[in-house]
Amino acid sequence: MSELRLADIIAPGLDLLFVGFNPSVYSAIHGHFYARPGNRFWILLALAGLTPRRYAPEEDRTLLDLGIGITDLCPIPTPGIADLPRAVAESGRGALTAKIEAYAPRIVSFNGRATYERFFGRALAGWGAQPTDRIGTAPSLVFVTPSSSGRANGVGAAREAAYLALGELVQGLRRG
Repeated sequence: MSELRLADIIAPGLDLLFVGFNPSVYSAIHGHFYARPGNRFWILLALAGLTPRRYAPEEDRTLLDLGIGITDLCPIPTPGIADLPRAVAESGRGALTAKIEAYAPRIVSFNGRATYERFFGRALAGWGAQPTDRIGTAPSLVFVTPSSSGRANGVGAAREAAYLALGELVQGLRRG
């Protein structure tokens, strides 16, 4: 399965870069981020006003037109994050930091607690903007949402609230 990869959707100066933990095997096989039907990512982007409508996973590359990109902490596809050794996920820190420094997105949004915690090496204090965290020399603001995965149970209301707050933050930066 390690030969399956998803190419980053990234460009210089994005308003928002989403960082997932790692791609699912399903997404890698289909060649698009958040492709599994149970994943709520595309619904949440529309809810937050980050996209003008609900996009399909096959439209993931068109997010660049909206100033939005997607990458992963670890590029190795697995059935679930539990199938990826902790050390392998943590080894993605350097590469992700280099991407963020090279492309300088205004906001980096970690999709899920585990993604944030593996990157920063510490527990997450709460959802939303992380006022003391910055990445890169630009530096990029850090935001954390509950995982969009259909496997993430019991976080529906918090997830929607976090995505709405993220949408407001992005709109505010674009206006300001």
